[in-house]
Amino acid sequence: MWRTAIILLALSSCFHGTDVEQEFIMIQHDFWLSRSVTDDNFTLLWNTDSIPRGGLEVISEKVQEIKSNEDFIIANQLPQYAKGDSIQLNYFIIDLTKYQSPHRDSYKVYEFNTKEEFDAKKNELGINIDIN
Repeated sequence: MWRTAIILLALSSCFHGTDVEQEFIMIQHDFWLSRSVTDDNFTLLWNTDSIPRGGLEVISEKVQEIKSNEDFIIANQLPQYAKGDSIQLNYFIIDLTKYQSPHRDSYKVYEFNTKEEFDAKKNELGINIDIN
């Protein structure tokens, strides 16, 4: 009986205070850039609520650069397990040309492992904004 109580006490103390303050920046429509105020690991979220708590993760943490225009959001991301000096970024295009809130299936996400593939798709879609 005591073991159960000790385990429950240990588990409850592990979760106490885990509510980390978040900062949210609206990018456009229902897309929010989120980060913990204690670090610079930005995440792109989709959330149709007026208060951006939680939401669907569109680009996981470590977003390095993000820009948008009326129809597209473009971003690059440091890979989660990146090490060394020759790190290859991941690139994203979020196509909002057919976006209708709150329908998640009305936007499209393209992900690329090279800048060349990203640039080719950007040219194909006629996107006139750029990131490094």
